[in-house]
Amino acid sequence: LKAAVEDGRRVGGIDISATMIEHCRNFVPQAVDNLYVLDAANRSGMPAQSADLVFSFAVLKHIPRLKVYYAALDEIMRVMAPGAALLLNVNCQDFIHGSFDKPGRTTNYETYSDHFRFGEKKAYKSRTYSTWSGVYIGYEQLIERLKAGGLEILDRFHHTPKKFQGIWVIARKR
Repeated sequence: LKAAVEDGRRVGGIDISATMIEHCRNFVPQAVDNLYVLDAANRSGMPAQSADLVFSFAVLKHIPRLKVYYAALDEIMRVMAPGAALLLNVNCQDFIHGSFDKPGRTTNYETYSDHFRFGEKKAYKSRTYSTWSGVYIGYEQLIERLKAGGLEILDRFHHTPKKFQGIWVIARKR
């Protein structure tokens, strides 16, 4: 947020932690009126359709329950204005072998996921979610959720050439 403020942008933020919001208030006082803590229903006080850009790096990947993960995605989409851009970083096992052409497949459950290689019917890995690794969302599930929220997917790419499970999705709200 600090870099965006220094670039002359009006900024805001949402976090699950009141402590982190307080740190942000101290480090980025220009954002003090636009910082929100999620409530028990995973909603913030940020007005609907008020954000022109949502940037989420290494946030969703620490959510350990699918229901809460989906609630976070829904809140992101709720605050996005028409035409707003989304830059979203998530953990996704479907491209672990580096191929966007022949993706694997993930079936997500509330507390774990099963991961399948391209064309295979037997899972090669089951992953239990934790606050460290969070939900490894299936790419199909993620895209379906974003499209249902009115987003158009513009691009996707790996976070680094060494960690193919970390991907970025770039989208725009219609």
